[in-house]
Amino acid sequence: MVESNPPDVLNEASLKEALKHHPFRFYPRVTSTMDMGREWLATEPALPSGAVVIADEQVAGRGRLNRQWHTPAGQALAMSIILRPHLAPEHLQRITMAAGVAVAETLNPLLIPGVIKLKWPNDVHLAGRKVAGILTEALWLGDRLQAAIVGIGINVRVNFMGTPLADGAVSLEAFTQEAVSRAALAAEIIGHLENWMDKIAEPVLLDTWRTWLSTIGQIVSIQTASGIISGTAENVDAMGALLVRDSHDSVQRILVGDVTSAQL
Repeated sequence: MVESNPPDVLNEASLKEALKHHPFRFYPRVTSTMDMGREWLATEPALPSGAVVIADEQVAGRGRLNRQWHTPAGQALAMSIILRPHLAPEHLQRITMAAGVAVAETLNPLLIPGVIKLKWPNDVHLAGRKVAGILTEALWLGDRLQAAIVGIGINVRVNFMGTPLADGAVSLEAFTQEAVSRAALAAEIIGHLENWMDKIAEPVLLDTWRTWLSTIGQIVSIQTASGIISGTAENVDAMGALLVRDSHDSVQRILVGDVTSAQL
């Protein structure tokens, strides 16, 4: 359980206590925890699943579609978890599903029920605004998945007031009204994620992901490589694709896209 006990100290000692048996590397300041994860794997190819890189400050983090994700010192959780799933290439989205559900299950008990939702394909929303993002990158050897790295960024106490992100982003502590331990938050997320990775190929993962998705049932516009697709988001399929019924009553299957607008 994540405790809300001030002060929040993120360092080697707090992470060692929280993460217990999980190998980890902590950096006070990095460019990107994803890059550090790749470097760690390159030097230690036998790293076990669940090894994690965590930083107090991240200055060149990245999200989906190469968007920048900045983690100010002391204000957010930035971590990248190394996983060893046995998955076919077409099922890689299931890792992002598992991570999204893990974050939702971790944050939900800290908040009023119902305010945490997932937005397709990889965002976590708190009361309609983005509180966390997820990025999954795969390392392949031919057609064999060697490892996956899941980057998770959570706005814990970032002050967005007066910034261009004020309308679309929010911090966890704006709703908890208490200091949240980032070390405990990381440990709780990893625990939930490992539970779902054990069920990565089971229908229960997709079913649970669907229950957290706010996108289903909404009228959406999605920017894709071939243009904008608008319609009603009706469902997601087993590979994580969004199924959108357009104005011609045809169902469009979207694997990659950016939901640019939605009727909430």
